[in-house]
Amino acid sequence: MARTSLKTSMKPKYNRKDDYIENPVGGRPLLRPLVPISGIILVILIMFVIRNYRDTKSVNRNLNNKKTFTYTNKTTKDTAKFYGYNNIDTAIYYARKEKKNILIIFSGYACMSESGKEWKTLSIFGDNDKIQDNFIIAWLAVDDTRPTSDTNQVVFWYGKERKLVKSGDKNKYFEEATFKQSSQPLFCFVDTIRKPFGKILGYTNDKKVVEDFVYSGIIGY
Repeated sequence: MARTSLKTSMKPKYNRKDDYIENPVGGRPLLRPLVPISGIILVILIMFVIRNYRDTKSVNRNLNNKKTFTYTNKTTKDTAKFYGYNNIDTAIYYARKEKKNILIIFSGYACMSESGKEWKTLSIFGDNDKIQDNFIIAWLAVDDTRPTSDTNQVVFWYGKERKLVKSGDKNKYFEEATFKQSSQPLFCFVDTIRKPFGKILGYTNDKKVVEDFVYSGIIGY
């Protein structure tokens, strides 16, 4: 009688008739998987890549909304352009990415007598590149009617609990809770954890006052 080596006898035997694998040692037969393990792993990896791509695309769509704000001097006809975001969370995202602090301008679409006068004040500094090299600008309208990302956010405000449903409510609460003021335009600085620093500035045509404000943000942190 021919001898069967131990090495040969330990190999699993595939039963093509019923798709079971015989246990080479004895005991209960094992069901052959319909899809190889490597195939299952590959499917999981593909699903992960697709989900990650969709999430990244969604984030980029929400965050890539830089705005251009302009001010044209009526006398000289010179135009100053400022680039920023109208959402504090987006501004913080890019501030962290670019390792900068944030220059916030609390303003509004209809709350000031002269549209765009906040940019008139900022342009008095005379060096737009220095401002944007050092800061991410966040222009926050206290009358912004867009819904917030979290419409269930509840804060204690004006003596009672309130839901911050609109972006304007969120911006106004942020201004009042952080800087104890409620006026527009209001210029101020925060870092990426919303900690205020430097000076606070209201509307002005005084170049020295504007310069002191900007430099307090550059050297004051």
